Amino acid sequence: MASNYIPFVVIAGGRTGSTMLVRALNSSAHIRCFGEVFNAAVDFVPFGVEGFDDFRASERALRDRNSAAFLAARVFGDAPSAVRASGFKLLYGQERRVEGLMQALLEIDGLHMLHLRRRNYLRTAVSLKIAETTGVWVQGEQNVVAMSNALRAARHPLRAASALAKRFRVRGSSGPAARAPVTLTRKECTDVFDFIETQEVFYENAFAAHPRWTLYYEDIMERPEREYRQVLMFLGLDPEDLSITTRKQNPEPLRELVANYDELRQAFAGSRYAAFFD
Repeated sequence: MASNYIPFVVIAGGRTGSTMLVRALNSSAHIRCFGEVFNAAVDFVPFGVEGFDDFRASERALRDRNSAAFLAARVFGDAPSAVRASGFKLLYGQERRVEGLMQALLEIDGLHMLHLRRRNYLRTAVSLKIAETTGVWVQGEQNVVAMSNALRAARHPLRAASALAKRFRVRGSSGPAARAPVTLTRKECTDVFDFIETQEVFYENAFAAHPRWTLYYEDIMERPEREYRQVLMFLGLDPEDLSITTRKQNPEPLRELVANYDELRQAFAGSRYAAFFD
């Protein structure tokens, strides 16, 4: 076992390709990246890696009781000897639900921040709306629960199904759903835009004294090999081929995805968000 690895956290907003990034990181034998272990909206801990029991009540109890102790014992505890970087994913807003989490993170010596962002906030707002409408939040997800938990899930199928439904809000759909264009109000857009902007600034300022690397969803989709290579270098690792899955859930032009696109474009004309509609 090893503990002399680089600790890191993947900070991201929803609908930015964070699941894709975590998959890529975990495809390396030298990286261990946990899932949204501080997602307090679910009644289990989505570790998402081998050797950890997502459904053990004591794991959730430790996380909820003492976030610093949970980080030290689980995320940044002993790891397989091959691991050279260990971290987890934290989505915008999750830090608010866990007392003491931000302070605990900021006190970790040498913690590296990978900040995953999406340049076009409108794409994020549209993706959120489509996911809420269809119930399909993740497509092609094969490792929602680590394989080591398969027997436990089988022994408690109702509990496991309920937990996963809460985690991903899946409503009877296992693939792309037929859908009509969505309609967004100006307020819905503004709420998403303002939230993302505020969170981006918050995390950049909070981790100003820590090593930081910002990468963008759009760049990963266009040049995944280059982007992942830079991430490996940032984590102090040698270049290697990571698993690349870059299928977009909603690749259509925004005009085809949003029923009232022209109305919204006019409403935001002249604002700092106008470029999202170009």
